[in-house]
Amino acid sequence: VAKGLGIDPSAYLPQLRSGCNLGVECWGGMTLTIPGSDVGIIFFGVQEPFWKKANQSDGPMSQVNHEFTHAIQFAQWLGTGRDVLEARTEAYPCWWSEGQANAVGMTVWAPSYRVYKSSRDYAVTRPFNADGPKPSLSSFSSIALEAFLDQDPATCYRPESNGDYQLGYSVGFAAVEVLIAIGGPRASMAILARTANGDTWKQAFQAVYGLSWEEGRSVIASVL
Repeated sequence: VAKGLGIDPSAYLPQLRSGCNLGVECWGGMTLTIPGSDVGIIFFGVQEPFWKKANQSDGPMSQVNHEFTHAIQFAQWLGTGRDVLEARTEAYPCWWSEGQANAVGMTVWAPSYRVYKSSRDYAVTRPFNADGPKPSLSSFSSIALEAFLDQDPATCYRPESNGDYQLGYSVGFAAVEVLIAIGGPRASMAILARTANGDTWKQAFQAVYGLSWEEGRSVIASVL
């Protein structure tokens, strides 16, 4: 498909390979957009023992829906003339990007509460890569969590140097779960639509949830 559009897919191999987790093993997933086009790519590393029915918290379906939710996130920018991977560094924090993909993707996919609870417990306690950069979150106090939630999109989308990015899958997931409990998944999608239409994160949050971001951040941190 990419070649038919005059796009060289090999140029995106380094980004695709960064979705792989351990050396030559490749059980991660990634969603990309092709700059200057409406083309998106969803990549899955289908490898045992992670990609099997008995281990659904990693894959298959939990990961499929996680990446599909990313595609829905990115699609909000179609027709705006902006590259989504660049635009989101001004639009919403990293914990939201990965947290919503887990919170919406996992909830929609789970065939029962028991399965959801199992996958949810794994996601919330997901360990971070000890060999990568260390997260700034040193405790789970309300004060520390508020600081984490207030991360700067302009600097947090650098997982190779910012350890807070990987906490989006766990702490970010729990934070978005709080907001889905309050307003449902559609409210979380409305945040995305408003940021794509030009709202700042704070403007979008207040318009959707009826609270200032400072108030909302405090509520989320207290629940967490």
